[in-house]
Amino acid sequence: MKNFTNPMISIIMPAYNGGEYITQAIQSVIDQTYKNWELIIIDDHSVDDSYSIAQHFTVNHPNIKLYQTEHKGSGAAVARNIGIAAATGRFIAFLDCDDFWLPKKLSKQINLLLSTDAHFCYSAYAIFNAKDNKKTGEFKPSAKISYDKLLRGCDIGCLTVIYDTEFLGKKFFPMVEKEDYALWLDIIKTEGVKFTVCNEITAYYRLSEQSISSNKWKELSRQLRIYRNVEQMSIFKSFFYLIRYALYGIQKHYFSYRRG
Repeated sequence: MKNFTNPMISIIMPAYNGGEYITQAIQSVIDQTYKNWELIIIDDHSVDDSYSIAQHFTVNHPNIKLYQTEHKGSGAAVARNIGIAAATGRFIAFLDCDDFWLPKKLSKQINLLLSTDAHFCYSAYAIFNAKDNKKTGEFKPSAKISYDKLLRGCDIGCLTVIYDTEFLGKKFFPMVEKEDYALWLDIIKTEGVKFTVCNEITAYYRLSEQSISSNKWKELSRQLRIYRNVEQMSIFKSFFYLIRYALYGIQKHYFSYRRG
């Protein structure tokens, strides 16, 4: 029998060498005020203690399930897709093993989804530095979203997303670079889909030194390939959006991610 007022949420957590942080991530799910959930952890053959830590949690929490990818180094998209395939909930949410949620995250967003008859929800989130665990900023997404706006810059943090499989079906990550962004672009083109935004901070995103210092030219190259190869845009249109994406990225990084 379906539960329309307290629907099951399947939480997908890919894990690879996250032993330093995964306990905090899992505990943040256990501490949710909303209790009708299952946590599906997919380990990508970590060489640290990520798997054993996750396995320890499954002993006392039957709603935490642990899987492994078939091959080492399969990547986050493959891991998430294994989790999505195994999910039994009406709603699907995502949390990486180095991030964490605030206790009312699920309750706030599921109430918003049900009260607005929306199919996809994301929220504001805080950013903190992995090196010293200090909060460095907050990101507040725009209240409105469209395909055109998403092409110009991504407001959707994967760690805040919840989507409704009853309307969308199970949506799997494509095997491309920037797979989460590519998935959001696919979903927003679905006829009749309704997005809603929670303007409260529900999650904490851990910004690593690697992500801070990553090559911005490589990032732009990946973005260009999304426009050209995934969205099938002309070269002129691709560069039109790429310039706007770059400008938005600068604004987002320096005025949200680095503002305490």
